[in-house]
Amino acid sequence: MAIPEYDNAAKWAVSIRSLPLMQKVILIVIAVFIMWIGLYFWLGPMRTLQKDNSQLKTDLSEAQNKIASLKDKKDELHRENLYYKNIIEPIQRKAAELYPRLKVDAALEKLSENLATVRSLATRDVYKPLNKSLRDDLVQNLIDIYKHHTNPPKFIISVEQGNSSRMRIGKDLTSFINSAGFTTSQRSKQTLYVGTVVPSDITIKYNPLNLKLVQAFANIIGKLYINTQFANNRNEKFDKEEIIIDIKGDPLFSESGIVTF
Repeated sequence: MAIPEYDNAAKWAVSIRSLPLMQKVILIVIAVFIMWIGLYFWLGPMRTLQKDNSQLKTDLSEAQNKIASLKDKKDELHRENLYYKNIIEPIQRKAAELYPRLKVDAALEKLSENLATVRSLATRDVYKPLNKSLRDDLVQNLIDIYKHHTNPPKFIISVEQGNSSRMRIGKDLTSFINSAGFTTSQRSKQTLYVGTVVPSDITIKYNPLNLKLVQAFANIIGKLYINTQFANNRNEKFDKEEIIIDIKGDPLFSESGIVTF
């Protein structure tokens, strides 16, 4: 006949109570350790799942935010596309009208070139500085001239008042000459002309002793900056220690900053 579970438990209880104190303590420690191990293996996966679940929620939230951001960007690009489409379509139609024999791309390029030409002509009287490449070449050539002349005369840049672009030319020319090592000074003046007298756009005044320097200087300036024939005023009465550049014309500018009058 099988022993009831209650009797078995009672026997274990009697057996444990009959054990020495040290063994009882050991059994209790073992029991607690086993329970702790069980709880650890039961709660450990649960904590991992909770952590994974929290991370998944965070990732989902970030993904939703990115989707919303991409949707907003898509809508913005769509609006911009419509905006530029509304701008370009009339231009394409106009290009096709003006150049019916050309394809769309070629017609647009031709229209762009012609508009640039018109703009350049319309703003020729607006001051434009000499571009860096031309400026560097100009200064280097002036330096080469300076090296071949001991104690060269002073350059005086005289500019007629009344035109801001003309004043800017005088300032730039002074800067170029100074950068090459020459001594310069600037002066402005206002002249009243009577009758049919038409002054030269740009005149260079000098003593004949400075002829070679003036020729070299005028050649470089005319080639790289002021594309206009200098009026020549050579006179023995002029101080040999000075070369005067007299600017009176109304300047026009190319896109690169080359000056004409």
